Amino acid sequence: MLKESLSLLLSKFYSKQENATISNLSFPKENSVTTIVNEQPVNEWQSVCSFTAPSNGYLLAKGNKTPNAARMNIGIYCGEESIATGSESQNQMGLFIPLRKGAIAGVSANDVRALTVQFFESVGGG
Repeated sequence: MLKESLSLLLSKFYSKQENATISNLSFPKENSVTTIVNEQPVNEWQSVCSFTAPSNGYLLAKGNKTPNAARMNIGIYCGEESIATGSESQNQMGLFIPLRKGAIAGVSANDVRALTVQFFESVGGG
């Protein structure tokens, strides 16, 4: 009964033909808007970049561990608040988080080389 009620309610707002379109709205677009690459090793914890999100989307920060480090660390923050941090003893690491349009975000890292920061717009825009 609940399933039929939900189907009836949802049918008032969109049809089955719109299912694929609506479900894809939160996916990232294929091309990134902003790419920042830091080829130089980051050996001490420091801010690597900051920017304002141009639309709703996703931030990806990834890098490789410097050769002599025991582990690498990457952190993503919005304003003064830390959103995601990661520490990894393997050779590669990445963090992927959603961001709202206008959010001021930044990335900090240490013991990382070939750090790449990308912002992907969501298909739904915003």
